[in-house]
Parts: sequence; structure tokens; C-alpha cells
Amino acid sequence: MSAVCIIYGLRENAPQTLICYVGRTTVPDSRLSLHIGSNGDSRGLREWKQDLARDGKEWVMSVLEKCSPELGQEREVFWIRKCRELNPSLLNVLPSGRVKQTAKNQTSLFLRPEQKADGSRISGATSVRLPATLRVRLEAIADEERRTLGNVIRIAIEDWLTLRETKKK
Repeated sequence: MSAVCIIYGLRENAPQTLICYVGRTTVPDSRLSLHIGSNGDSRGLREWKQDLARDGKEWVMSVLEKCSPELGQEREVFWIRKCRELNPSLLNVLPSGRVKQTAKNQTSLFLRPEQKADGSRISGATSVRLPATLRVRLEAIADEERRTLGNVIRIAIEDWLTLRETKKK
């Protein structure tokens, strides 16, 4: 029998509650045990579960889809995006397979020199370290605006520098 990939959601154990976290696994019982122990959970997910427990509420793991392991990552990303549309506070920090951690909670990104909108050139190539959560948000913006991640980061840095200069005056 071939392995089956389970795409699952964690939500409050009450009617009409939104999914708060999406994950995937080929061993649902083991993954559930890890979530019960909070092993590997993000801080946001741990805090959500603690808040529920403090309020005397429970959470459950619900199967969203079963698929082949080869399609697992693609389907997980699909469900993360779908659930984020319904619940903008979805607790997923990293869309599956999108960010390589290089230091605790940070990711590196190499930016090539590029010409700015006003025709001036951004000086030399550089490497930027970003918190992983910020990179995920910027990736989402890049997807929505059909831009590269590097362009979105450049725009964000330019906006921040402009704002900083304005505040100095």
C-alpha cells in the first residue's frame, strides 16, 4: 500500500470555527502527538493552544484532503492560501518549502543591483537577513503583485529609508 499524504487543519473544537493552522503529514497520529506536545510548533500556534486551554476550550485536527505524497506540498500551499482568505490570522508562519532557515528565525536573501524607478541605480549586490515571518509576508505581496521577491524587498527598503529621512526633518 502506498503512502497517503494528509493535509490537515487545526481549529477550535466548536461548530463553525475557522481553521487556524494548516499542515501536512503522512503519519497523522504521530503528527497529532507532536502538536499535543507543542514540539516544533511556532510561537503563535503554541500561544493559540495555550489561550484555548486557559479558556477551557479544546482544539481538533481535521482532515482537509488526502493526496499522494508527491502532491502534498502543492496541496498544502493551496489550503494555506484558501484558509488564509477565510482567516487572515492563520497561524502558518512558513508556506511549505518556501523559506530556507539560515539562522534562528532568519533567512538570507541575495539582492542583485537593479535600477530604481527614477533611473538611479541601487549600489552593488547585497545580502539581506530577514525574519522568516517577514519574508513570508513579503513573498505573499510579491505573489499578489506579480513581482519578484527582490523587487518587493527593494521597494520596502526604499519606503523605509524615505520615511526615516522624512522623520529626521
